[in-house]
Amino acid sequence: MKKLIFSLAAGLVCAAFAQENLLKDGGFENIRKTPKASDKYIMSRIKMGWDFGPGPVAKIPANWVPNTGKVKFRVITVGENGENKENVAEGKNSIHVSGDNFHLYNASYLKPGKYKISFKYKGTGRVTVAFYAYGKDPKTGRSKHLTSRAPITAMAKANWQTLTREIEIGQWVPGIDRCTFVISGTKMDVYIDDIVVTPVK
Repeated sequence: MKKLIFSLAAGLVCAAFAQENLLKDGGFENIRKTPKASDKYIMSRIKMGWDFGPGPVAKIPANWVPNTGKVKFRVITVGENGENKENVAEGKNSIHVSGDNFHLYNASYLKPGKYKISFKYKGTGRVTVAFYAYGKDPKTGRSKHLTSRAPITAMAKANWQTLTREIEIGQWVPGIDRCTFVISGTKMDVYIDDIVVTPVK
């Protein structure tokens, strides 16, 4: 009985200290398959320079949005196309990006404040964490993009690395009320996985 009580107490303590990832699907585990021809946004990215692979369907992480770039973009899944765990750091999926001026943003919003950010990556080229910052236009009351910042940059190497950093976001200009997390890069050929954002109190 004492062991049971101790186990329950330990579990409650762990749960209290565990912090939920504020990004939706930072590990790219949830995938949507979208017919290219019937999705206007996906077609606009293809015209811009995104290559989602052969065939009529684009395979994209469900809670992430392709933005700018001229890139070859693939979701890597263990067990598909001969892939094994070598190119996936956690879970069953990662993303592989090859090209330039790449931006992929998450569907979550982060309030201005301090956060701990970590992600795993490998390959070649520059990997950047950026933020699109938004606030209300005082004249119209509508939301608008106020500024963008890229406070974290790292050079990828052949083996998996984990970058961990604490930063403060949203203090750059007056009026910012929320920020969007963006993973980006230039002249890159990288695998990215397991992006985690938690608040720092």
